[in-house]
Amino acid sequence: MRIVPHWQNLPEAARGAVVALGNFDGVHRGHAHLLRTGHGARPDAPLAVLTFEPHPREIFRPDDPPFRLTLPAERAAALAALGVSALYELPFDRSFSAMTAEAFVSDVLHAGIGARHLVCGPDFAFGHRRGGDAAFLAARAEALGIGLTVVPPLMDAAGQISSSRIRRALQDGYPERATAMLGRPW
Repeated sequence: MRIVPHWQNLPEAARGAVVALGNFDGVHRGHAHLLRTGHGARPDAPLAVLTFEPHPREIFRPDDPPFRLTLPAERAAALAALGVSALYELPFDRSFSAMTAEAFVSDVLHAGIGARHLVCGPDFAFGHRRGGDAAFLAARAEALGIGLTVVPPLMDAAGQISSSRIRRALQDGYPERATAMLGRPW
């Protein structure tokens, strides 16, 4: 898997993918479902993930950093095991956080990485002050000729499989629950 640490002036080989958007902390069963669904929408295109490093919470809440389920190298390995061929691991800082949702779609996703198709969850939010959501992304992607699949969350008997729920299970002393949601031991 190729790790791409920027979005500007990319060679053609690093462009034109199905791009899944999110933090992907833990790379759990819900993330695998999102990636499979995205790949199914455009099986002819390479599968990629766009995420940020450091985690945005480290910038906005430095006194309360996130309990990360996976460090960057572990996340990359787990994504590669799921068939991801490129990881756009973009540097996140205060300057990047000021980018509008419109600029993120047009400059980063369209002009920068040349996304052919996007995939995200229904609660995906992005841009300055989280100014963009899945509905905004749908409208802008369509206008730019980029496909979009919004994937409903993967559920189990207890609810939505999420990184937050996995963190809670671990913090509460239930590693077997975390393992079930991750799809592998933590």
